[in-house]
Amino acid sequence: MARTGLLTPVRALAGFLAAGFCAMGILGGCHGVLFGDKTSQRDRDLNNFAEARSRAATYYDGKDYVRAALQYKEALKYRPKHVSTRLGYAYSLTYSNVPSNLMIAEQEFKAMGKLKKVQNEVKRTYGMGLNARGLAVQYDRRARMKSKRGLQDESQRDQKASHKKAEAGLRYFGQVIEFDRTLAGKKILAPMRVSASLTPDAHVGMAHCEILLAKFDPEHPAELSRHLSRARAHILKFAKVAEQARRFWKKRRERLLVTDPLHEEGSPGAKTIDPREANRYSARIFSTIRQESEIRTALLLTLLYVNRYRDGIDEATTILELDPERHEVLMLRGNAYAYLKPPNYKKAVRDLKAYRKTRDLTRLTEDLITVNLRIKRFEDLEKKQAKKRAG
Repeated sequence: MARTGLLTPVRALAGFLAAGFCAMGILGGCHGVLFGDKTSQRDRDLNNFAEARSRAATYYDGKDYVRAALQYKEALKYRPKHVSTRLGYAYSLTYSNVPSNLMIAEQEFKAMGKLKKVQNEVKRTYGMGLNARGLAVQYDRRARMKSKRGLQDESQRDQKASHKKAEAGLRYFGQVIEFDRTLAGKKILAPMRVSASLTPDAHVGMAHCEILLAKFDPEHPAELSRHLSRARAHILKFAKVAEQARRFWKKRRERLLVTDPLHEEGSPGAKTIDPREANRYSARIFSTIRQESEIRTALLLTLLYVNRYRDGIDEATTILELDPERHEVLMLRGNAYAYLKPPNYKKAVRDLKAYRKTRDLTRLTEDLITVNLRIKRFEDLEKKQAKKRAG
């Protein structure tokens, strides 16, 4: 009986513990149902976000901006307020140069509002400048196409829209340059001063917008000269920074290519040269040359469009000194020589023949036929000109 009396409280305690463990098991199961899935879903969302961003970055670096935009948009499903992802999405849409994407990008940049971090706000402002410039170019193209089809009213509406977007581009690019001046005054240096790296590109953007605005009023010499003068000034500012960068990168590349004179190349004591590093500097040098020659070519085309042939010839010569591989400039300069007053057909023929040598003569293209016809025409005009001088 004594033994039975002793077991009774033990059994009671065991039953209490068993009930407690059972309750804990039930609660644990409920916790899994209530909270376990939520935690794993959050982890899955983070993984999906990271994967989408990684794919977006790969497409962006490969300049496949349409696919990059799609992946950035996918990433934003999981983190809608992630600033750098939103910027990446808007930039991808802008660089795609698809008219509908440019409109979406414009709304996206505006929807972000003013960003707290200065670096991000500079990037947003620069992106808005790029977007406005892209839209200005698109409206300008549409205006010219409609003008050729005789739709003058619609053409004028698109011209006004292009004018408005070009002015907006000037405003945004100007803000980027102002950011740089302000931060430079505070002695904040790159890479924290993001605007320092974007400022040269902002000058290119402003030059492009001024060039677009110059096309609108060729009948107003004062306005035309003002826009062209400002475009040149911005190009020169970019060119100065680009030349400094090229000198710096050339020196870096030369240091990589120097081997120890006390050892033969390939011997254990010789310096090892990483060709990828040397190629990286070469790519940077080429990039600034290409960027400068492209904006100068845009200026050249506008100078020829408004019949400023002498200025066009000077600009074409500068481009060819900078980038001899930009062969189309030879044809443009040749045409400019032919339209001078008085024309210089000899130099026109020289440039057109030099351009023809860069073409593939095994394929008779429309471009080659046009060049051949112009060479023949200018040669005939040169002979007539020579006879007049002799007579």
